[in-house]
Amino acid sequence: MAKIPRLKVIRYPLIDIDGTTSYTGSEITKSLDLTTKAGIELNKDTFDFKIKSTRNPNTNIWDTPILKNNIQNNILNKGEFVTLYAWYGAIEPTDDELNNNHLLMHGVINTFDAQADTSNVSITVKGANSTEELLNTMVPYSSIANSGSYNTCPTAIKFMITQRANEFNTKRPVYAFFDNEINPFTGSYGNIVATKSDGSAFPTIDYAKVYTPLFKQIEELSTTEYTEDIDVGTYQFYIKPVKVLPSKYNEVGSVINELVWQPKSLTKLGSLVEGYDFTQFKLSLDVRNVYNAFIYNAGTDFNGVGIVGVAYNATSMGKYGAKWKYYTEKRQMFSDLYTLEKNAGIAAGSTYTDTSPYPDAVVAGSSWTFLFQGRDTNSGTKTGSSAVSTSVVEFNNTLRNEAKWSVHKISEEITLKEGEPRFRVDVELPTGSNLYQMGDVYEIQIPSLGWDGSVTNPGYNLRLVDTNHKFNTEGWKTSLTFDEDEYTISEQLN
Repeated sequence: MAKIPRLKVIRYPLIDIDGTTSYTGSEITKSLDLTTKAGIELNKDTFDFKIKSTRNPNTNIWDTPILKNNIQNNILNKGEFVTLYAWYGAIEPTDDELNNNHLLMHGVINTFDAQADTSNVSITVKGANSTEELLNTMVPYSSIANSGSYNTCPTAIKFMITQRANEFNTKRPVYAFFDNEINPFTGSYGNIVATKSDGSAFPTIDYAKVYTPLFKQIEELSTTEYTEDIDVGTYQFYIKPVKVLPSKYNEVGSVINELVWQPKSLTKLGSLVEGYDFTQFKLSLDVRNVYNAFIYNAGTDFNGVGIVGVAYNATSMGKYGAKWKYYTEKRQMFSDLYTLEKNAGIAAGSTYTDTSPYPDAVVAGSSWTFLFQGRDTNSGTKTGSSAVSTSVVEFNNTLRNEAKWSVHKISEEITLKEGEPRFRVDVELPTGSNLYQMGDVYEIQIPSLGWDGSVTNPGYNLRLVDTNHKFNTEGWKTSLTFDEDEYTISEQLN
C-alpha cells in the first residue's frame, strides 16, 4: 500500500502594522504544493507554497486576499511567520511529534505572486528561514567597546542578540541562553554552548564590526579561526522554535525563537547506500574552500611595529596552486601575552610607570623570566626552558617572537586541515523524508564507484549540508547534499 504524503502549513498572523506577530497559529488549508531549500552553508534557506483562492461572484473579492497595512486574521501579510510540516500517513501527529520529527522549516513570508482568471487565483507565497530573517538586523559590535574586555565567541554572540539585535527588532525577539543557564520561559537549559567540544574554555577574541548583518557576524565567529576548536571545525547555528511554559504564555506566547549555536557532531548516525536508499547521485571533488597559505597578523609591539608572517602548506600549494587567506583573528596575541606577564609581575611586586610598559626590573637592567618557554628566532622551536630578558629591547623582542610563532603554529595547523579538496555528493531519495537533520554525519556507500562499505573499500563519512523538498500533486521528493568537512571527518572517524 502506497504511503500518503501529508503537508501542513501553520500561519501566525500579524496583529498590528508594526510587525507584532500573534502567538496563536492557524492552519492554511488551501496549500497546493511546496518547495523548500535549506542548508548550513552561506545561502539563504527559502520556501514557497501555493494557495488557490476563489473569487466571490457577488463581491468580486478573493476569499484569501492580500492587503497591505490592513491587519485581519483572514489576510496574508508580509512579515508573518509560517511553520511547515510534512509526514506520511492519514493520522495527524501530535504537536510535539510535529515539532520534533516532522518540521521542514520555520520561516517568514516576504513576497507574493498572484495569477488570476475570471473565477480563481493562484497565490505563490515566498519567504525565508527565520534564522536569516530574524538575524538579518544590521548591528555594530566591538568586544572592547561593549564590555571593556575581550569576549569569547559565545559571549559575543549572546550579547549581539540580546543587547543589539533585539534593540532594533523588539517585535520579534530572539532568545539566547547558554547551555549552563536556565531559560526562564521554557524551564530548560539554553542552546548556546559555553565551552568548546572538549569542555575547555573558548579563547578571548578582539572582534569588532560596524553595521554588518548579525547572521554574517555569527558565521564568522563560528569558524575555527575564532573558536580554535580544531577537532570539530566550523560551528553551526539556527533559530529553533521552543515551547514555552504555560505560566509564561501571557508574556511571550506558547512558542519563542531561540538561537542554537553548537559544534557539528562527529558521530556517524548510519549509512546511505546506492541502490537501496538512493539511485541517482552526483559526485564532485570540490576545491572551492581550499586554503593553503595564510598571511597572519599577531598584533603590534611596543615600538608600534606590526607582527606579520606567512604560513603555508607546500604540498597543497604544489597540487592546487596558492589559495590565500588573510588571518587577523589573533591580532591581539602580543597584548594578551604582555597582559599575562604584567599581571604576574604585579603579583610578584614589580611596578610600572604611566609612560613605560616595561617592569621596573627590566628598566634597571635586571633579568626577567617569562611565563613561556624561549623559542628559536628562525624556526620557532621551543628551547625547553623559560625565556629570559635583561633589557627593554630583549623584553619587547622576546614577546614579539612568542606572539609571532604562536600565531604561526595556529595558522600552519589550519593550512594542513584546509589544504585538501573535499568530496561532495548529491543524492535524490526515492520518497520524501525529513528524517535527516542538517549537520548530521552519514557514511555514503556507492558500490558503482568502489565505495562498497567493506573494510578494504569503505564509504565516505560526509555531513548533510543542504536539503531540498518538493511537495506537489506527484508526491513528495527530497534531495540531499553531503559534504566532507574542512577537517576530513572520514579521518576523524577512522
